[in-house]
Amino acid sequence: MVAYSLSPVDSWFFRDGRPFNQGEKNQTDVESMFPPFATTIVGAIRASLARSKGWNGHGDWPSEIKDKLGDGEHLKPLKFQGPYLIRKINGIIEPLFPAPLNIIGKEPSFDEVNWTFSYLNPGNGIDCDLGNEVKLPAATNGTGMKRLNGFFFNKDDMQTILQGN
Repeated sequence: MVAYSLSPVDSWFFRDGRPFNQGEKNQTDVESMFPPFATTIVGAIRASLARSKGWNGHGDWPSEIKDKLGDGEHLKPLKFQGPYLIRKINGIIEPLFPAPLNIIGKEPSFDEVNWTFSYLNPGNGIDCDLGNEVKLPAATNGTGMKRLNGFFFNKDDMQTILQGN
């Protein structure tokens, strides 16, 4: 097994597959997504490996490279796991985990220092188009809170969260 750690040399920008053309007004609506899809990372690694085996970066891979790295979606002998988001602090590598969907938060206002967080729990049962006594997610003191998109926690913080603290 070989592990690869990818680090940016310049800005990274990953997005979904919605098309846009240069000069279109909606370019400002194009959102970045991080981490990127696994297929994006696998493609970057395979292209780099193909370059190291003599591919010039243009056109189809020669058959000897296809035998080692596959062709298109067919990975041949390769198997991938991940990607896993990590960070390195003072030489120590630690994994990072995306914020669970059952936590919401509110940014500190100008006179506050810390974020405020709350857990989503099953609310009171209501009758709705989904059925009778449906318990939708609810939060205590959840006013102004939102999902934590783009938030990542280290192992210790994630254990604390999963224990309900």
